[in-house]
Amino acid sequence: MPSLDSGRTKRSANRRARRESIRHLSRTALYLALALTVHALENAILPPLPIPGVRLGLANMVILTVLYTEGFKTAFLISISRVFLGSFFSGTFLGIAFWPTLAGAVTSTLTMAAVRLFSQSKVSPIGVSVMGALAHNISQLAAIYPFFPNAGLLYYLPFLFLLAVPAGLLTGIVGRKIIVALDATRT
Repeated sequence: MPSLDSGRTKRSANRRARRESIRHLSRTALYLALALTVHALENAILPPLPIPGVRLGLANMVILTVLYTEGFKTAFLISISRVFLGSFFSGTFLGIAFWPTLAGAVTSTLTMAAVRLFSQSKVSPIGVSVMGALAHNISQLAAIYPFFPNAGLLYYLPFLFLLAVPAGLLTGIVGRKIIVALDATRT
């Protein structure tokens, strides 16, 4: 016969699990709102770079932070949701610009997660961010090729790499500072 204490313990554990689930959902919603806001501000405020289609990708600092604080699944969900919602709000949903953006988001998030996992903490968030930026640019170029099948696109790749490194460094440095600050508040 089960004791009354075991029933209370289960209910208490269920309440704690529900509370943590609600907290996680709330943090996820806040991170998504932040990623969308940073994405929109980058588009609205920063002048375009001299190479067409190139941006700093500041919303990736949010994805990097989420990868380190909440885990891969949440980071991937926010990354994909940001692309879908951001493109919907900007009027590019399912247009030509949507597909390279989606490819870049998927590939960079997967790459950052893989580098973080397989490096076993030997690569800092800055290095993880740079690898994500490089993967992002490669996959964007691959995704745009079906729309503009021209081998000349490959000449674009060195310029994309040159810009990916400082962009990845910037988002990685800011992301690392955020990660450290969030870790300090949790202890």
